[in-house]
Amino acid sequence: MTEKNKEIISEFVNELTNNHNSKAWEMYCDLGFVHHFDIPNIPNGLEGAKLLSEQIIEAFPDVSVKINLLLAENDWVVEQATAKATHLGNFMGISPTAKSVSWEETHCYRLANGKIVEHYPSIRFYKIMHELLEK
Repeated sequence: MTEKNKEIISEFVNELTNNHNSKAWEMYCDLGFVHHFDIPNIPNGLEGAKLLSEQIIEAFPDVSVKINLLLAENDWVVEQATAKATHLGNFMGISPTAKSVSWEETHCYRLANGKIVEHYPSIRFYKIMHELLEK
C-alpha cells in the first residue's frame, strides 16, 4: 500500500504543478478532503486548495516542481520538493518582477481508499517574497 500511495502522490504533484491542471484536486482527492494551509482567507476543502493553486499558477505560470524525496508509512506520504518559477503575475500583493525564484516545499498527505483525504503543506512563501522584493 505504501508504494501505491507514493505513486498516487507523485502523479498528483506532476499533474497539479508540472502540468498546471487544477482539476487534479478533484481527480486525486476525496470529496471530504481537508487541507491545513497556513494562509488567511483560503477556505477549507477542495475549493480553497484549487483557489490557492490557481493563484500560484497566475503568479508563476511556468512553475515546475522536482520531487526530491517521497516517504510513506501506513496511510501517510511525505513529499519534499524544490519548485522553480518566474514571477509573471501578482503574488501576495507584489506586482510581476520577471525574477526567477526557487523554494522548498514539504507536504504531508493522508490517503484513504486511493484518495487524498488530508493535506499538511509547508511552503516557504516568505522566502519567495524576500527573493521578489530583493533589489
